[in-house]
Amino acid sequence: MKNLLLIIPVVFLLIGCGGGGGDDASTSNPDSPADSAAANDESSAKFESLVVPDGFNFKSSYPVSIVIDLNVTENMFLSIYGKYSIDATGTPVPDTNSRIIAGEIKNGNFKGTITATSQLKSLLIEAWYVNSTQEPFRETVSLPTQQINITN
Repeated sequence: MKNLLLIIPVVFLLIGCGGGGGDDASTSNPDSPADSAAANDESSAKFESLVVPDGFNFKSSYPVSIVIDLNVTENMFLSIYGKYSIDATGTPVPDTNSRIIAGEIKNGNFKGTITATSQLKSLLIEAWYVNSTQEPFRETVSLPTQQINITN
């Protein structure tokens, strides 16, 4: 009876462990058809055989120089947005989650560089007067371009 009580747990332990995790005695499953098809596709296409058209640009971003001279004597608050919509009156309305730059500009002058991605198609540039009774300066600019010059 003692031997039986010892043998039963050992049998369950061996059945529970079941093997299959070792390197020597286990058999490997053959590649599935999807795996072997993917391997064939990879081996048939070589990097050297790719053809790139003339003028193709591998870069996904590029610098854009921005120069603003609004010819004012007071400080303003500048915001540049990557997304905006146009309201019923034709005024651009920024998507505040797409703001790229925000900060104060002195005497209406700003000079800086942003990095634009290839997905960015246009920018909304807004300059708000500290005195809120005046309408802000707004301009939309199409991308891609290397430099934006805004004068008033």
